[in-house]
Amino acid sequence: MNSAAAIQWVREDSGRHALVVSGEWTLSNARTLVTAVDAAASARPSSGYVVEAAGLTALDTTGALLLLRKR
Repeated sequence: MNSAAAIQWVREDSGRHALVVSGEWTLSNARTLVTAVDAAASARPSSGYVVEAAGLTALDTTGALLLLRKR
């Protein structure tokens, strides 16, 4: 199963920002993820944020490195 990987900024009701990641963060999705991570990094809020990863269905070392890439 190759579930699309996604990343997006969400502003929660509390006012806190969350970076929501979902799908398969694996080598097979790396090309799409690099573009998405770069776009998310450029939109990063100036205040603190949390990473919400409950929607991840797969994570390998490539995906983990991409998550850490622009933090």
